[in-house]
Amino acid sequence: MLRRLLAELLPRWLAIALGIRRVSPEGGYWPRRSVDVPPIDTGGGFRAAWREQDPAKDPKEPNGGESSSAGNDHGWSNCTCTSGALALAYQQPRGSLAPWGGDLRHKQGDQSGGTDLFDCRDAWKAYGETLTIKSGDGWAQVEKDHSDGQAIVIQGSGNVPGSESFDGGHACCIAPETHSDGRWLFGDPLASGWQWIKPSDIKAWAQRWQSSIAFAVGEAPPPPEPPEPEPGPEPEPEPVPTPVPPRPPLGQYALVVAERQVIEAERDRAVDDWAAWLAAGAPPTSSMYDAGYWGAAAWARGPIPDPVRAAETARITAPQWDGGAWRELLWHG
Repeated sequence: MLRRLLAELLPRWLAIALGIRRVSPEGGYWPRRSVDVPPIDTGGGFRAAWREQDPAKDPKEPNGGESSSAGNDHGWSNCTCTSGALALAYQQPRGSLAPWGGDLRHKQGDQSGGTDLFDCRDAWKAYGETLTIKSGDGWAQVEKDHSDGQAIVIQGSGNVPGSESFDGGHACCIAPETHSDGRWLFGDPLASGWQWIKPSDIKAWAQRWQSSIAFAVGEAPPPPEPPEPEPGPEPEPEPVPTPVPPRPPLGQYALVVAERQVIEAERDRAVDDWAAWLAAGAPPTSSMYDAGYWGAAAWARGPIPDPVRAAETARITAPQWDGGAWRELLWHG
């Protein structure tokens, strides 16, 4: 927007004189008291440590070698920087070590009177954080930034919602929390603690300062890490295939079949020969163990039985087959 651009380009004093930059509190009309409000429960969630702009409670006012009067003036004119300190605690959660408004006041260049959102942005830079000015973007943008979880520094005028601590130009903090009934967590630095305030009341208060709303936001928090997936069932082991012996080449396979057929035919023929030999009966002789019984006549009789065939394979010739050799083979072999 043009107003925001001019606020960036013009010298600070000129932009303030022309009303382009509006500091809070305005002019010499400053608050002089803080207000006690009932404490509220955190509900177990994170909430920034509370900071008040009251110089009697801000340990950083006065700061360094400043006089007590300077610290007093800074404290009562420090609503924007104190609201900025509350918002900054959502960028850098440090609990009780979170900065005070007096810390931010002395991190920017203006040490006289009130401050504005641009001064607060300068102070954030000193902490390595980015505060984005969105003045003029309207209430719908405020609602979106709040729903995105961003802390907001907002300016308004008239009695402050909730505490009614001050009816002049003022700055407050809107925290990311939302109550179950829809109210927002609201930080008036003139109050003694956080309050739950209806968004419509905050809107009306902010529009009395600027109809298009003067506000600035921090960065949205990173999305939560996705949960780790639940472990599933163990995968079934892959079945181990039964090894199949390699099939011989077609020609070799045919040869194997042929050899098997020959062997089976020889076996059948040997059985037939053995049966025929037994059926023929033994040659006549006086003793079944002498050489005449198993002599040349028996050899010449026909098919040779398997035991004799085995002997033949062992290269035992017919003349060796006397009675003693046959007994040794047949009965002891």
